[in-house]
Amino acid sequence: AKLVGYYPTFKEGAAGQLFDLLKTYFVPEDHSALEKLLLDDEDPASPLLFRGFATQLADAFKQLKDANLIVGCRMSDLERWIASKFLYLSPQSQPRELPEGYLNGLMSGTKRPCKSPILKIERKDDKFFIVPASRNKK
Repeated sequence: AKLVGYYPTFKEGAAGQLFDLLKTYFVPEDHSALEKLLLDDEDPASPLLFRGFATQLADAFKQLKDANLIVGCRMSDLERWIASKFLYLSPQSQPRELPEGYLNGLMSGTKRPCKSPILKIERKDDKFFIVPASRNKK
């Protein structure tokens, strides 16, 4: 049963590009569920485990929202949607939830920019491309 309300909608082509980039952060067994969530708006049976930092996942969706590649919802709706669909792998290798308040600080706040984003959005003519961000060398 879908909640009636504001739900993120991807602009044409955005979900497929996002899936291609994000799938490397999930175990192969979760790829099908991730693809169905992003492309067909089909909820996974249980939250999907993102194998990266919470800040990276939040930043990826924030960039898409800021670029108007996710429409039809407010940032708070998007934060609620992410919180219900994803877990992340903590540095202690424990799956952790992404509380809405925490996501709100990452996505709606301006205090903590992501130090190692996983993607960037490039525009060329009237097309957009979601590309992997170059890794920061230490």
